[in-house]
Amino acid sequence: MSSLRKDVLFTNVLVAILFLTFFRDVLQLNNINGISFLLAGVVFFTCCLCSKVQCGYKLSELLPFFLLMLISLLSILFNGVDGSYHRYILGYYYSFLFFIVYVFCRLPSLTFHTFIGLCKWYFFVLFLIVLIACVQAVFYISPPSDYPLAFLRDTPSVFPHPVYLFATITLAFSLSLALYSYYKNGFYFFTSTFLFLCQLFTFSRKSLSALILLIAFFYLWELKRSGNLWGKLIVLFISIVIAVFFLEPFLYRFTFFLEETSGIDMSARSLMFLSSIDIATENFPLGSGPGTFGSAPAAIYYSPLYFQYGLNSVFGLEPTSLVEGNVSYLMDTFWPHVIAEYGFIGTGVYFFMLLNPLRIMWNLKNSENREVMFFSRVVIFVNIAVVFESLGGSYPSQLYFILIYSVLSALSVTLLDKFQRHS
Repeated sequence: MSSLRKDVLFTNVLVAILFLTFFRDVLQLNNINGISFLLAGVVFFTCCLCSKVQCGYKLSELLPFFLLMLISLLSILFNGVDGSYHRYILGYYYSFLFFIVYVFCRLPSLTFHTFIGLCKWYFFVLFLIVLIACVQAVFYISPPSDYPLAFLRDTPSVFPHPVYLFATITLAFSLSLALYSYYKNGFYFFTSTFLFLCQLFTFSRKSLSALILLIAFFYLWELKRSGNLWGKLIVLFISIVIAVFFLEPFLYRFTFFLEETSGIDMSARSLMFLSSIDIATENFPLGSGPGTFGSAPAAIYYSPLYFQYGLNSVFGLEPTSLVEGNVSYLMDTFWPHVIAEYGFIGTGVYFFMLLNPLRIMWNLKNSENREVMFFSRVVIFVNIAVVFESLGGSYPSQLYFILIYSVLSALSVTLLDKFQRHS
């Protein structure tokens, strides 16, 4: 099989998996979490077909993983919560699925043309989901009374919960911005502006903060490369003027956030963060072990730590909160599970492992080579988006988003290796 056909096969498999994952509820693929093991096998098989293993894994890529495995194994031995080894196994899967996908996708050595084609396909799928949500918002009920302009906040979409739409908009915006920085055409500038406006209508604090940071980085870097951006700056100014209409309700949102994190009636998310710090302190330096707090297995096999720290009586954190129809905040954020389960040292290692591709690409963001500049910005923008979204959801462990940030990060690092070998 020729290299071109192998690249096309790999791209088609990844796009198909991404589409099926995002539309799993629409297609009634309810067992996709189990199917994900099979999908991972398909990706691995396709990777092997695509090319020989030419890329050498860097020590900085693999060492954090093995260090975390050592920390977690010692934690199980010395701080075991209830001896449920199936809890620990699922905890590993929940914590490290992103790294498993990353390792698999470091195998193929694709051409830049194939990579940018994959980015465009990924963007198309994400943008399609946002458009579907916008169409549904037109025929859906009025926005919540607290946020009179939040038309997309509770709009039904292809996801089981509307909050996944916020992260989807952020990731679509990230790819749109990267594609615009490469092509410099009006289409991607329009889609970036459209997605920014869509995010305003969600009234998501973390998501809008991520978009503002991405815009700031983009214009800072572009001004260094070219000063001929007055037209774009005017459009940016107009967007800021439009945002002024949202200033008062957004100030209310951030004021409410400060009140709920510092007052007596703290939110479940705030309590999870505080409890994770207590758990990491009491189980220093190893943490409580995988699958014991804030993660999917900790919720499914309701962890004894919730009783121990009095969280079982908090609204949304009760043992019955996962019952269909009940409100659940057991996985309402991501980092409490890392802090509690892997301790303070493990959290630092985990954070490094998650953002290592961004670290590798950071100094290449303004490269004179347009191809290198593009895939470095893809990694930077997408990873910034995922980190911001992780402050209010378990997105880094969700297969939806792993198939985006892990895959694109891995392929970009391999492309960089290829460019460096031939330079």
